Amino acid sequence: AVRSLAASGQLELALDVVRLMAAEEAAHARSDRRWNLGEHIFVVLLSACADQGRMDVAEEAVRLMAAAKVAKSAATFSTMLKGYGRQQRGDVVDGLLRHMRAQGVRADLVL
Repeated sequence: AVRSLAASGQLELALDVVRLMAAEEAAHARSDRRWNLGEHIFVVLLSACADQGRMDVAEEAVRLMAAAKVAKSAATFSTMLKGYGRQQRGDVVDGLLRHMRAQGVRADLVL
């Protein structure tokens, strides 16, 4: 659902679905009724945000990732770098690169 919504430009709705998944995950953290919400779902949404120039929605998704305690890898950072790079936001790109280095995350070769 998230992939289809994001691909069709319905980014806010895709983010709402991820929010619901995160809430459900938190409510059933100790049971077998979990979504197994992982980074891959967020990267799908972040990639669509980067492609559509909606880094405002991407920032909200990253905040939700942190709240859901989903770890960020090179895939997350590279996708964010792609989006901010396309918007020529060098200040944000520099900050992300510094944060990556501080976290010990190596840059992905494909942006």
